[in-house]
Amino acid sequence: MQELMRMSGRTRATILSGCRELVEEGYIQWQPPQPVETAMILVAWEKPEPGAHLLKRGNGHWKD
Repeated sequence: MQELMRMSGRTRATILSGCRELVEEGYIQWQPPQPVETAMILVAWEKPEPGAHLLKRGNGHWKD
């Protein structure tokens, strides 16, 4: 928690609030009052917005 506070510049309360929101949105699994450090990441990237279309360009090469 101390490292999260130091690196993010946020307070303990805002970090806990953000973690609760991530639980509600299904990004992490965490059981308060356990420490935040016990959270398990379920989804590592943001989910696309509903109705958003993913555009694929090129042939998949990293330079495309």
